[in-house]
Amino acid sequence: MAGIPVRISSRHNRKVINRRNLTNLVYVNIDNDQLCKLGSNMRFALWNARSINKKAAIICDIIQSNKLDILAVTETWSNKNKKFSSAAEVLNTIRDFAVLEAPRLTGRGGGLAVFFRKSLKITKYTDITFQSFEHLDL
Repeated sequence: MAGIPVRISSRHNRKVINRRNLTNLVYVNIDNDQLCKLGSNMRFALWNARSINKKAAIICDIIQSNKLDILAVTETWSNKNKKFSSAAEVLNTIRDFAVLEAPRLTGRGGGLAVFFRKSLKITKYTDITFQSFEHLDL
């Protein structure tokens, strides 16, 4: 019985941008006035929480210790019937933050949340829906 053929080679160092990966990027035109208001120190983090139930203290610690402006959370495990109470606890602790969420509509698991500073103008849009994945359109 013959084994699986193995090929060993070295990978060439690529310093060329693959233009196909850039086709899904959207150019955002920002004038100088907006740029000055935003500053250059916006801090963003993404966390896969695997449930935020009873994790309000951890969320507050992540936001405060990293001086975040935005924290996106995946796998909140919230659903449409019951909003997660941990978000309310976070908002009671960190008063200058707000939250937008997209709970799982069916089944278990899933769910998204974005905690952000109230000074940021962030709006949730609901005109686009997808059946194959969860998303927040902000």
